Amino acid sequence: MSHDRSRGAAKILRARSFYLSALTLAAIRLICRRCGLSPFCVLIDAGGRFTLLAPNLDSVREGLKKARQEIDRWLFGRFFGQLRLNLTDETTLTGQDFFGRFGDKMRELNDALDRAKRQPWSGQIQSEGQWRRGAFAFDDGYPYGETVCPISGYGRPEVEWPTGEGQTIKVSRQTAQERRIGEELARAKAIEISEAGGPDSVAFFENEARTFLRIHSQLPDLANSASGGELYALNELAPGFGCRVIANHVPRLTRELRERFAEQGLEDDELASSEIGDALTFEQIAALAERSIRIVSRPFPRRG
Repeated sequence: MSHDRSRGAAKILRARSFYLSALTLAAIRLICRRCGLSPFCVLIDAGGRFTLLAPNLDSVREGLKKARQEIDRWLFGRFFGQLRLNLTDETTLTGQDFFGRFGDKMRELNDALDRAKRQPWSGQIQSEGQWRRGAFAFDDGYPYGETVCPISGYGRPEVEWPTGEGQTIKVSRQTAQERRIGEELARAKAIEISEAGGPDSVAFFENEARTFLRIHSQLPDLANSASGGELYALNELAPGFGCRVIANHVPRLTRELRERFAEQGLEDDELASSEIGDALTFEQIAALAERSIRIVSRPFPRRG
């Protein structure tokens, strides 16, 4: 990102990392719905990768096939082929594989996943061994011959974006959404993944596959939660909630730092609207580093 377009860059970068994590949660939830699986079938979910243990049944394979098509169709149309989720169901196990051979099976799974990576969008461009007509061109949503979003590099620029000093540029709706997510994350206490959307929800997938993300500034009341979704506390352990860590060390605004910002003429509109405890932006961290001001970080608390 160039300097004149970097206002809000910290929020976008923070949001993109979080968005991928939330997308993984939404994909897992959709696959479990389509295959009739319990959340206890999720063996691994970390670093953008997940592993499910499922019965080797035709109904499960059909459910996974449908979920893969729904996920691929949405990703292909939303991100124009720049983001994809590689899935494979080639690896099968028997009871004996859990006793001494499980590591071999995990390596077999990784090999199958590597093969899937070498066949990107095969389900989108082929059908029953034949090329799908029109599959190699995007629909009307792709800005052929037009200017694309200067921040993300794809998508039609439609939303006004402040660059500082009263100037604006136009960015894509995805970029604008990422900035909003980044702003909400600074104060977020919990997230929720469910099929129940709301006015501030982030939607994944389409039609009956739709799965929503909600960001909560306070821990929801479990007794009155009727969404039937998954609730995760962010960066803390809370009874009744799962836990997701979105940062290990987050530089945050303190009263001392606010005073030093003011003393050295570093106060700006973004800082003025920030509250004590909010995460610092990249620009603020850079300004602090230039003037050798000590940054106070609050690590994720360890519970013994």
